[in-house]
Order: sequence, then structure tokens, then C-alpha cells
Amino acid sequence: MRKYLFILFTLLCLTTYSQTFSVNELESLCRKNLDEFDTYVIKKNYVFVGSNEDENFDYRNYAFDENYSENNASNWLDITIFKNKIVKPKAGVRWSTLKINEYISLKNQLIKSGYKFVKTEIENDYTFYIYKKVKYEAKIHISKTITADNIERNSYGIVITLLE
Repeated sequence: MRKYLFILFTLLCLTTYSQTFSVNELESLCRKNLDEFDTYVIKKNYVFVGSNEDENFDYRNYAFDENYSENNASNWLDITIFKNKIVKPKAGVRWSTLKINEYISLKNQLIKSGYKFVKTEIENDYTFYIYKKVKYEAKIHISKTITADNIERNSYGIVITLLE
């Protein structure tokens, strides 16, 4: 019995302090309000970086670890909640990383979660692979970023938007 409790505790700790997000978690985050979103990501050791808002949207940015710059942090997370009822989508969550294995994992999760590949788009310096599922659209992207130590690296990410 102690062995099972230890394994359960270990799994809970790994889940709670994980810097990555699953596709299902990102979909769930799209449905949260800003306060619920903040509580969830702070528990995963993300720190608040900044915010912006206007008549059309509320935006919040978080980074994993104490490095407050996207160029320093290994992972970062944004949420945008659209206020304008005419504009679709309703909300969007962007999670980005410098780690290719996390990018590949997310790509595989999309397929397993029922997303279907739709098309590829190139916009500015981003290459987007667009997938759709009933209420969601996912855009996986690859881009170049300059790190704090002035090294050019690939940045990988996913934007999941709630369409209803």
C-alpha cells in the first residue's frame, strides 16, 4: 500500500510542477477566465510577466522560471480572451518552448486528440501547421528567436483557440 501511495504522490508532484502542458490542458485553459487561468499556471511554477487589454481583448503573459523574458525562459504561455462578441474566436492560449521534443510531443497529441491537419501557412517568420477539431483550432508554429545570450534558436509553439 505504501508503494502505491508513494507512486501516486510522485506522479502528483510531477504533474503539479511540470512546465509542459498537454493539448487537453490547453483546451481547458481556453475555457477559463483570467483569474482561473492565473491560479492554474501559477501552480505549475509559471510567473506573471505582463498584460495588455483594450476594448477587444484581455491578454496575459507568463514564463516558466524566474527569467521574465521570452528570450531567457525555456517555456512561456499567453492567454488572450476576446471581449468583442462579433469577433471569433472566443479565447486563445499560446504555449511556446525552445525544446523540440516538447514540440513533437504536442504535435503527436493533436492527432491522438482528434485534430485533423488542414493546411500550412507562412506568415512573417513563422511557419504554421493548422489543425481543426469540432470546437477548436490549433496552429503549431516554428520560428527563429534570439536568446538572451544572442544565440539564434528555433522556437516551437502551439496556439489553441476556442471557436465558440
